[in-house]
Amino acid sequence: GPWKQPRINMILSADQVRLDAVTFGQIELSAGLDDTGLLNIESLTLTNQGTRVSGNAAMHIFTNGFKLNPHIAVIGHLKVTGAELGHFLANHPIKGVFQGMLEIDGTIESLHASAVLHGSDVSYRNVNLGDLNADLNLQDGRLTLDALRINKDTADGIITGTIQIFAGNTWRLLAEPFIDLDVGIAG
Repeated sequence: GPWKQPRINMILSADQVRLDAVTFGQIELSAGLDDTGLLNIESLTLTNQGTRVSGNAAMHIFTNGFKLNPHIAVIGHLKVTGAELGHFLANHPIKGVFQGMLEIDGTIESLHASAVLHGSDVSYRNVNLGDLNADLNLQDGRLTLDALRINKDTADGIITGTIQIFAGNTWRLLAEPFIDLDVGIAG
């Protein structure tokens, strides 16, 4: 396409990707930018030992030619299987194997994300927590725990509520997040 409205197609494959202390492993990406400014990430795959992350996304990053869109609209989907923090970090306090799905949509300023997460044999600093199931939503800087269930042996715990993490529709972390949680334990 013309310089002011380029069309770009990209296929990227990288192995042994690292950033500081984080090992990402192998990354494969197929993406394209059309002449309307829409960046379409057709597929993104990350594999590292037993972890597999796959997904796709689209975002309208340019308007009126090659001018950066100040209100970038985003929609995307990620699926995670067999994830362990040890596949990425040498030292960390959380153990367990995680699976999940993440859906995002909105604009960069006002992003909505929802996630479903399952963790097996989860422990924190050598304290065995058991299995974990979580339904989470992030909107307007507020993380909502629709349900965070922890199941160990015959005991069940559930946490619901909200945590205001960011100031409004910004990505500025609050120095003192507002936490409103209900905790229940049975068994």
